[in-house]
Amino acid sequence: MKFLKNVFMLFCFVFVFFIFSNGLSAQNVDVAKVNEYYSVRYSGHVRFKSNYKIPKNPGYSLSVNKYVKQAYISYTRNGKSICSGRVYSNKATKKNGTEIYKAHGCWDNLSFTGPKTQFHYGWFYF
Repeated sequence: MKFLKNVFMLFCFVFVFFIFSNGLSAQNVDVAKVNEYYSVRYSGHVRFKSNYKIPKNPGYSLSVNKYVKQAYISYTRNGKSICSGRVYSNKATKKNGTEIYKAHGCWDNLSFTGPKTQFHYGWFYF
């Protein structure tokens, strides 16, 4: 019986941890992400809401207590810009809750020993 109680307590702990761990991680309103497909193709995006005040510890290199107005995506290889340079999202004209999304992809070089493609993003604020 004690074994079942311990298993139940462990299950409850894990369940509660996973429910609340999402709140402990970086917020998910203003985000920048990239997916790599077979080490050949990159697909990145930025997304933000113009009326979202950035909280403490937001991640994604965001500045606390500010509102995002515009974002950009870029890819570099060996420190040089590739794939059209910086690609900018639309600008939010005011803090009205508009959600803005911008995606941009890039092909990697096919050399396994060559320089690696890197994903970059940035934010502009009101």
